[in-house]
Amino acid sequence: MTTPTSEPKLNGNRIADTSIRQPVFVTMLMLVALVIGALAYTTLPVNLLPDIDLQVIAVTVPYPGAGPESVADQVAKPLEDELSTLSGVTTITSNSSEGLASIAIEFTQETDMAAALQDVREHVGLVRARLPREVDEPLFRRLDPAQRPILTLAISSKSAMNPAHVRRLIEDQIVPAIQSAPGVGSTTLTGGLVRQINVQLDLQQLMARRILPSQVSNAIAAANTNLGLGDVRIGNQGVNLRAPSVLAAPGDIAEIGIPGTPYFVRDVATIEDGYADVETYSRLNGSDAISLDIRKQSGTNTVAVVDAALTSLDRAFAQYPDLRYQILRNDAEQVRANVNGAIEEMLLAVLFALLVVLFFFRDLRNTLVTVAGLPVILIATFALMRLLGMTINIVSLLALSLSVGLVIDDAIVVRENIFRHMQRGATPRMAASQGTAEVSLSVLAMTLTIIAVFLPVAFTSGLTGNIFRAFGLTVAGAMAISLVEAFTLAPMLSAFFFSQQRAHTQQVAAGEQHLPDEAPEQLGRVERSYERLLGWTLRHRFVAVVIAAGVAVGSVVAARGVQFAFLPDPGRNEFGMRFELPPGALLEQTDRRARQAEQILLADPAVEAVLSRVGGPGTPETATFFIKLHA
Repeated sequence: MTTPTSEPKLNGNRIADTSIRQPVFVTMLMLVALVIGALAYTTLPVNLLPDIDLQVIAVTVPYPGAGPESVADQVAKPLEDELSTLSGVTTITSNSSEGLASIAIEFTQETDMAAALQDVREHVGLVRARLPREVDEPLFRRLDPAQRPILTLAISSKSAMNPAHVRRLIEDQIVPAIQSAPGVGSTTLTGGLVRQINVQLDLQQLMARRILPSQVSNAIAAANTNLGLGDVRIGNQGVNLRAPSVLAAPGDIAEIGIPGTPYFVRDVATIEDGYADVETYSRLNGSDAISLDIRKQSGTNTVAVVDAALTSLDRAFAQYPDLRYQILRNDAEQVRANVNGAIEEMLLAVLFALLVVLFFFRDLRNTLVTVAGLPVILIATFALMRLLGMTINIVSLLALSLSVGLVIDDAIVVRENIFRHMQRGATPRMAASQGTAEVSLSVLAMTLTIIAVFLPVAFTSGLTGNIFRAFGLTVAGAMAISLVEAFTLAPMLSAFFFSQQRAHTQQVAAGEQHLPDEAPEQLGRVERSYERLLGWTLRHRFVAVVIAAGVAVGSVVAARGVQFAFLPDPGRNEFGMRFELPPGALLEQTDRRARQAEQILLADPAVEAVLSRVGGPGTPETATFFIKLHA
């Protein structure tokens, strides 16, 4: 690739001229962009939707043994009054149930949630002293939609294994194996029997010996403490001393002395190695089962976490052939299907863009040079997404698909003008320099206009802004990268991948020359059709205006019949259902209604599996169902 010494000096756009003079530098720069973008693509988290940051803090206050009315009056009301004084609070919602108060505080979008969480802790601490003594320590957490379960299993025994043994086996062996998988966060077990040492007090013996139940419970609590006694120095070595609990077996509880009396716990109570009171029933298709919800760590790849968790599950269950599990929810399948579909649509967009350019350019080499920058732009955009902390999801991939039609405009404008100069007889290098310089301001204005349209979407407030931030930033980033490509790669390829062309001119008048595409009689078929349509429109302006108005009115009428939704229907073959009985309903009553609902659901041939969860801590009147349909 040598340049004739007689060729005039390049004097166009500085960036384009530098790219023409330094083709190796530009080529290496594009290769670096491709490599970094490809690496970023492999490390970007893959989720269904962008990360959603809800401005909500939840406070949970346990009040064991209290009814809903007592919880509302003695716990929820004082906390609501105190928390309402916080700045930035928009809504406070409380729910009082048996032994539990749940309060959700929603803040404005501009609120710093880290500082808000600390303020909530401090204000709850101020009210803590005024709450009943039996109230346990409050729990605080920020609501995060990303912490919903990504994998739900129903585990049961193939043989008649003891339900308590099944539960203990899952807790001690299966759950630790799952939690060791990369990216797995928390897990939640529901159902089964939980082992518990029960101390059954004898009321007559207590009354005869004048012993209060609180004396027995305090004695057991004091004996079950594990106290630190400090450090002692033995020679040159320090030793930490502790007083361990005296309770090593259930029988040790019977030998605990009751302070202030000559009696022992065995004198007033019976010790049983039994089970905790059942608060929740869990069933799969009407049969007892233990459900396991698996959540991922924040910012991790949903698909990778599910794959790692399933691998750990297979290894763990292989050691216990009596156990079996069925997958009810697998978010990775939906994420993978939607992401793959979006990628296919993006590749189709690239293919159709190439065909459209080829149809109008009618030159394969010219078309390939024009669209050569598309892979560079799209892949480099992944690096920008990684830099901005975004994820691969259906919104960001939709933005990339839309960007295909936008970013190629820059290359088309530049390439078409370069091709025009080559038809005039200019050398490829001079045509690339002059052609890029002539349209540089137009390309810059066009790109900045598109960025100005889409970038403000990234700064929209509220939940909508959280979701469409990825859309605006992706389109704006792709357009910025396309501008760089149009001023570097496009002129460089045009300068070195085309040979000198003979100037095509037509002598119309002395000293005046026209290109074939400037001669009316040599216009192409498409140009002649457009010329006739444009002439007819200019001669019948009123008719054109009426047609345009009719199209506008028709569009408005048609839009009224379009269904509106915040997000598209994901098309999942699963859904949830929940019912609640009147307050005060017993767990047994709720379970009877739940069994009736299970039979109705399972009678539907479209239903594959039904996972039921009846009751829960402080909510014996509720029942939830997870229904999986046949694919």
